[in-house]
Amino acid sequence: LVPTMPFAATWLGRSALTVAARFGEISGLGSKVQNASVSLTSGETRFALRAAATVGAGSASFDLAYDPTGRIGQATLTANLTRVPLADLSTLLGMNLGLQDAVADIDLRLRGGGRTTRDALNTANGSIDLAIAKGGWPRDPLASWPSDTQRLLGTNEPRVAFNCIAGRFEVTSGVAWLRRLVVDTPRATMVGGGYVQLRSEGWEFLLVPEARDGQYATLATPLRLKGGSGRP
Repeated sequence: LVPTMPFAATWLGRSALTVAARFGEISGLGSKVQNASVSLTSGETRFALRAAATVGAGSASFDLAYDPTGRIGQATLTANLTRVPLADLSTLLGMNLGLQDAVADIDLRLRGGGRTTRDALNTANGSIDLAIAKGGWPRDPLASWPSDTQRLLGTNEPRVAFNCIAGRFEVTSGVAWLRRLVVDTPRATMVGGGYVQLRSEGWEFLLVPEARDGQYATLATPLRLKGGSGRP
């Protein structure tokens, strides 16, 4: 999922470079992308890449700064997304999450040392706040879940509806700890936590559901999920 892209370049630290580009409209995504801008600034002690755009009814901004001084250098990444459709975000990241109707608010702040993106993530510290508004999750990826949990999530429709998903990751030394996750659905509310290991791209979550209606109370059993990038 995360490419091993080196920050270093032959001209980094040897010359000054500034590039700026503006785009009136970008096609290819489900939502209209307008007023996009990208800027790149590089000098002897700093490399900065910034981008911003209006995506549909929302907005997105991205800022990567790298200081090459010292033994390994320091990278700082900040990103802010407000009401950005998850379908478009999935397309940009090359990940098909299947959340076609949902929009997300994401605030990401990470800082780590290393000469490549992977090294910087493996030592990163920071936080990630996530909130996803009303939408539907495809049922196919949930086929291996316990039958009781699937019945608790809803009917046999192709998509599992949810009202909102919210959580906060605290990233320490390359491990993103999910201190609290809340998934609110029409039939139940799930509360849980877990972690994502940025080095191995593996993850584990524990969800404890609570049924909204007494008739579904017997279906509300704790659920532990384990997996990783590219595997169930």
